[in-house]
Amino acid sequence: MPAPRVAPVLAVLALFCSVAPCRADDSDDIYRRAVPGLVWIRNHIGNTVSSGSGFVVDADRGLVVTNHHVAQREKTVDVFFPAPDGKGSWMTKPSYYTDNVKALGNAGYYSVGYLAAYDPALDLAVVHVRQKPKGVHEYKLADKDPVKADTLHLLGNPAGRDLWRYAAAIEPKIVRLRTDAYDYRALEMSSSAFGGNSGGPVLNSAGKVVGVLSRGGGDGGKLAIAVHRDEVQALVNSIARTDVFSIENPTRGVLKYQIKWGDNADWVNHTVDANMVRTHWLRTDSATPYIRFDNSTADGFQEKSYRLPTYSSSLGKNVNPTVADHARQYVFGWDAAGTTLDLKAK
Repeated sequence: MPAPRVAPVLAVLALFCSVAPCRADDSDDIYRRAVPGLVWIRNHIGNTVSSGSGFVVDADRGLVVTNHHVAQREKTVDVFFPAPDGKGSWMTKPSYYTDNVKALGNAGYYSVGYLAAYDPALDLAVVHVRQKPKGVHEYKLADKDPVKADTLHLLGNPAGRDLWRYAAAIEPKIVRLRTDAYDYRALEMSSSAFGGNSGGPVLNSAGKVVGVLSRGGGDGGKLAIAVHRDEVQALVNSIARTDVFSIENPTRGVLKYQIKWGDNADWVNHTVDANMVRTHWLRTDSATPYIRFDNSTADGFQEKSYRLPTYSSSLGKNVNPTVADHARQYVFGWDAAGTTLDLKAK
């Protein structure tokens, strides 16, 4: 019988300790080292707010891994990092974070997360944050699978409870999860399930990621399932620097221009219709775009050309850039006499 489909976001994971001393010494060390890279994600969909977990997988690029059913293809989500409580630990009350968004943002503990890559079949997503705290922990992916005798370590934010929680899981095994919605290599383990921990890391004894918590259930609600680390690596590998700019045409006519990416590239013809905006982008290591166009109503080609600075984003599988979130914006315009065309940063 196929496994049931997963209820969005509030379907997941792990019986979390009510107080910190329930951890053994090695678990406490893993917890302390790992929490500064754990995040709490809030997603606003219409009048509904749902929440989940995630973790930093690339600090330099600001990449945070979570579940697809947490991000839900929204262009942006709220991302909170653990804020210090001044006593050697972290603020744990959700209301502290929701009541102090501006101050936390100024201090680097809050950022808008922009969807960078996702794969619904894998139940994975990556969001890009443009700011993060100093000393943020970067999670490394494990290079081998756990065995049945291993104890694993789960971090996340169970709904209705304090944040930054820990739990242990036992008896892991590698399986393939296939349902109407999902098809991915998975890690099964024995643990109870709570909503809100979706997207949190599953760590081995070295503190490395062996999976991403995805769902719970099974007999007695004691089965937790995580997306396998290899699926995570593949999605992260799809993400590359993407240079983006847009051209707006507020005039009454169609405007023609040419673009080339880099000094040795060929010019390519483009048009932008009246009162429209066109986005140009390239996933690149660093190619500079140039534009040229006829800037005069006089006979012949009166060339005007520019090197165009762009905005850069980290984007990957299934995500293309948008004007509002990713593009450095430029606008065409005629002079007062309607004889000379120019292009300016918006």
